[in-house]
Amino acid sequence: MRIKIFFLILLVIIFNSACKQNKNPLSVVSSPNLSNHPLYSTYKFGEDESIIDIGIQPLSIPPGIIGALFGYDGVLRDSLSAKGYEIRIHPFYKSADSNFFLERGDLELATGGDMPAILAAVNVDVVITSLVKYGYSSIISDEFMLISEFKNKRIGYPHISNAHFSLLEVLKSSGMDEKDTELIPMKIVDMAGALSRGDIDLFTTWEPNSSLALKENSNFMVLHKSLNTSYLYFSKIFFDKHLEAVNYILASQLRSMKWLDKSENNRFLAAKLTAPARFDLNTDSMFISPQLINRIILGDLLSVSSSGELPSGELNLSGRIYKEFLFLKELGKLPIESDWDKIKKSFNRSILENILDQRIKYKINEYMYPLIL
Repeated sequence: MRIKIFFLILLVIIFNSACKQNKNPLSVVSSPNLSNHPLYSTYKFGEDESIIDIGIQPLSIPPGIIGALFGYDGVLRDSLSAKGYEIRIHPFYKSADSNFFLERGDLELATGGDMPAILAAVNVDVVITSLVKYGYSSIISDEFMLISEFKNKRIGYPHISNAHFSLLEVLKSSGMDEKDTELIPMKIVDMAGALSRGDIDLFTTWEPNSSLALKENSNFMVLHKSLNTSYLYFSKIFFDKHLEAVNYILASQLRSMKWLDKSENNRFLAAKLTAPARFDLNTDSMFISPQLINRIILGDLLSVSSSGELPSGELNLSGRIYKEFLFLKELGKLPIESDWDKIKKSFNRSILENILDQRIKYKINEYMYPLIL
């Protein structure tokens, strides 16, 4: 009897210990540990609340342009300095990487695609405030074929991405699923070479990779396009505590979009200003010309929205964001008990409207960008 009681007590202790170690069960699915990353480990994040650390993706256009321009906006710099703040820009290869540092509390805000934004909304409390991209993922091949002819084809894709989700939706539209093809997860920089060598039959990617692949391979063609979006999102702790700084940063996004919309010369200048952030990632082999950047900015941002307004229909149960939420759960990237309402409430569609209503206060139409490097 005493032995039974002992084991019962032991089980209770083990159970209670497990509960204490996992107070937030929804945080069990998190970003990979990047603490010792050869580049990221050199970053100096702010140690007090006066430093605003921003994670950007220079290799993603136009989000990388919008993010990098925060560091060149003199109006933003002066507005934040007057309130005792300064910003630091940190380039990342992909938004999954910046999410790791956002979760760790090193970043106050970041740009990311729709799936990284969903993951951030689950793993951290974030406020998703604005669009920084409204473009397309492309399915590319070196020969024309109908979607129905994708069956048994070898398809390169970036795992757990908008392009991955869109590919499966395209297959579903023709009565197929991933079992009807050979899906090969790949780095986006390796896809064009794999297709040229005949290692794959198709691949799916986004800008600027799709345009670079088409430019460098005259026999490549786009077979299908699907919507691809990226967002700006803030740590909710920072958003709630430093709302005035948030307003200045969002005003800077609106200002940069209006400035980019004013002339081709501005877009070319932006390409030059933001080039150092791309070079910081040691991607000399991935040269993105100012002409290509100009075209992508026009096609994936300014042609749709110059206000960064969040799309409303995407958050309905029939919308794309909800479908991607279910997709991530099916892949096991989100806990099964993840709450859609929490994610939906992370999207704040009113804050940009408030800033636009006070455009004079926030100097939306005043520009202080360097004329030369």
